[in-house]
Amino acid sequence: RFVGFAATFAMASFCFMVALFSLPLMILSPSKFVTPFTLGSLLAICSFALIKGPRAYIKDCLSKERMAWTFMYFGSLSLTLYFSLFLKSYLLTIVSVVIQMFTLLKFFGSYAPTMREPPLLRFLFRAGFPHAC
Repeated sequence: RFVGFAATFAMASFCFMVALFSLPLMILSPSKFVTPFTLGSLLAICSFALIKGPRAYIKDCLSKERMAWTFMYFGSLSLTLYFSLFLKSYLLTIVSVVIQMFTLLKFFGSYAPTMREPPLLRFLFRAGFPHAC
């Protein structure tokens, strides 16, 4: 399991790096950024499914707490690819990739315990800044 996780996560990281370097090209051709970013997103999800177990991961993604973000993420991912590769709409691609980035962060953030209770706010509250929370 760990070898599969490490391999797919490394491939996802590579795709994200390619997407990052192609970010300036998004002005001319959004598909140059969208394609590696989307592939990286899918590989990242596959890597987490491999480490947790595919059946358990799918069950967790479809839980009551995560179902809305799961559908919003995969919907935005599909729309991003459709707008970029088939419709070739510049504006719709930009809008959908921004939504995809937000839902990706929220989707993965729902698995990180620090996203539920931000440590900075907890630290500020304990340090005597009660208005920070």
